[in-house]
Amino acid sequence: LALAPLATIEPRPLNRQPSPDAQEYADAARHLAAGEGYVVTVRRGEVQPPRYPPGFSLALAPFALAGSYPANVQLGAKLYAMLYLVVTCAAAWLVAGPLAAAVAVALVGSSPFAVRYASLVMSDAFAAALVVAILPLLSRPTTARLTVGGLLTGASILVRLSGVVTAAALLA
Repeated sequence: LALAPLATIEPRPLNRQPSPDAQEYADAARHLAAGEGYVVTVRRGEVQPPRYPPGFSLALAPFALAGSYPANVQLGAKLYAMLYLVVTCAAAWLVAGPLAAAVAVALVGSSPFAVRYASLVMSDAFAAALVVAILPLLSRPTTARLTVGGLLTGASILVRLSGVVTAAALLA
């Protein structure tokens, strides 16, 4: 039920999304999928390096391979917002059981965050999903779980530079 609003929301037109973030994430994903490297052409039509880390554009690149641009990339962003809700449910279930999962999904699902970011090509929900995925790994630490947690932390830095805070928290 909590996924329904995310699944049914229509994406905002790319030119009405937060600028320059959304346009650069989408354009960089398109260029990566085309094998043209991590570049953007949204600023004056010139090939330039993006302003943002490559992680989210890399995650969107597989979606840029199929369908028409920008709808294909917008679908990827919507699916990553939905992934945030699913990861939250799984993390809460693994850490504290089904009641905690229900409460977490109710809270996250009733918040406007996931719904809003399901209509935008922004890295926030994807970055949140990566960070939340680390929680159950830390609840019962083993070498393998901490290794995966470290990899997810590194991925979160590649998605948003603020992931450095996650790395600092993991080290602590």
